[in-house]
Amino acid sequence: MIQQLLDFARPRQVYWQLVSLNQLIEECLVLIQTTGLQARIDVSKNLAPDLEEIEADGELLGQVILNILINAVQAISARGQIHIRTWQVDNARQAVTIRDTSCGIPEHHKNKIFDPFFTTKASGTGLGLALSQRIINAHQGDIQLSRDPEHGTAFTLLLPIHH
Repeated sequence: MIQQLLDFARPRQVYWQLVSLNQLIEECLVLIQTTGLQARIDVSKNLAPDLEEIEADGELLGQVILNILINAVQAISARGQIHIRTWQVDNARQAVTIRDTSCGIPEHHKNKIFDPFFTTKASGTGLGLALSQRIINAHQGDIQLSRDPEHGTAFTLLLPIHH
């Protein structure tokens, strides 16, 4: 919690490099997949094979993707699915959507989830999504939430190809 608070209060400098969104997703999936997780959550991917690398900070973007994946895993109570999709939006942007089949984010929480220290988890800090939004903003990108009570929650990251 202290490290998250420090990261939020004093964000580190962005180190621009060429990064593959698809590779970042694969690396994050390795970090979250355990035997217990695989028994209750099916992960499906639809990763665009022809995405060019983008100018970004791979470590920071990986932190955002990993945070959203961990939130999705924690939101699925019994059995469920996580769907991950990447695509080329236009000549200047790429996107990744991470959708889970949880019960979804309640409407009354939708406008608060990016607020620092807002959490619905007993052991949560409320800094994960706030920090994620800050990182995406530092990349001149956008993070969008869509929710559907019957089909779960989806976060879409829109990222520019060039800084």
